[in-house]
Amino acid sequence: MIRRFEIGFIKDYKSTRLATNFEQLRQVLVNDGLFDTNWIYYRLIFIWYNFLFMLVWILITSNESWKILTGGLTLGLFWQQVAFLGHDVGHNSLSKDRRKDWLIAIAVTLFFGVSGAWWKRSHNTHHTFPNSIQWDPDIQHLPFLAVDKRFLNGIYSSYHKKTMHFNFLANFFISYQHLSFFIIMSIARNFMYLQSFLLCLDFNTFVPWRKYELISMTVYWTWMIYLFSHIHSWSLLVLVWLFAHAFCGILHIQITLNHFAMPVYSSTGYDKSGSSDHFILSQLYGTTDINCPNWLDWFHGGLQFQLAHHLFPQIPRHNLRRIRREYLIPFFKNHGLKYNISGSFLLTLWSVLQKLYDQSKLIRSKKNIYVQEILLNEYMMESFFI
Repeated sequence: MIRRFEIGFIKDYKSTRLATNFEQLRQVLVNDGLFDTNWIYYRLIFIWYNFLFMLVWILITSNESWKILTGGLTLGLFWQQVAFLGHDVGHNSLSKDRRKDWLIAIAVTLFFGVSGAWWKRSHNTHHTFPNSIQWDPDIQHLPFLAVDKRFLNGIYSSYHKKTMHFNFLANFFISYQHLSFFIIMSIARNFMYLQSFLLCLDFNTFVPWRKYELISMTVYWTWMIYLFSHIHSWSLLVLVWLFAHAFCGILHIQITLNHFAMPVYSSTGYDKSGSSDHFILSQLYGTTDINCPNWLDWFHGGLQFQLAHHLFPQIPRHNLRRIRREYLIPFFKNHGLKYNISGSFLLTLWSVLQKLYDQSKLIRSKKNIYVQEILLNEYMMESFFI
């Protein structure tokens, strides 16, 4: 699609050593087969998804309450796991064919319930500007969350094209965000349902495969309603719904930790570097991997290799551990840069909660947010890029 946006050529363009070597590294990864998909791996995943889905039906359609509640937790696990496949095809990391991966994405929506088109609109922007206060929608959660003190003055979202004010609601919610974080993550999926339909029914906005997105979401709600109709009491039904969405909230925590744990910056960050390596540096600055043992890789679905994924989004998740170990860490060490790997999942979660607590404490203490502090953060960001 990029050719239709061509407006001219840059003359005398000079690439940095880092950017030139990064392009060479990409070609090495292509030559070494790291972009190739291992279809046996995905066939095994497909079997795993089918097992979980059948188990959900067996448990929820039973007559015993403990089995039904267990079915709710299993449903949450199913959603969490199938979301990783949606993430893979959203980045065209399976077939490398946009049409084929879109078809798989539509099938994912049949079982996940969230529009792939809605997700890609925000996620592509997130990949371009990770942790930018004004541009990255994945950190713009006012009035509910603020990961940095600069949000406490309100921000203008270039993605949403509106000002997100720090009003009395934000003051209340952020004062206790370190406590409400888990509640927000456990119900976030419900808002994703709403946003999916709002986008697909907005006919003033271009939505690829709109008709198929709407059909797949309708089918999703059809089988969901039928499944839940087997639960013999309303109180148990509500409890199962909450259990399933709360367990799937682990997915939303997994999504946020890789960036919430890192610093944020203003504007695009690209103007700070003034060179061709701005993309690489912005990924390094705002993204971290999370340390994870090999045997637990299945549970994190590739999100634990977030920095590797941000640098090469089309590499299948089963190759991410290898490219980090064999290619990326040595590459950045050779250029005097650090490849970020945080502690374990729980340690990273604790650091994020501490970060949220720091902002909430600032609000509750009614301390002023001094401009000098903000300028210092900007200076640190500029120093990083230079």
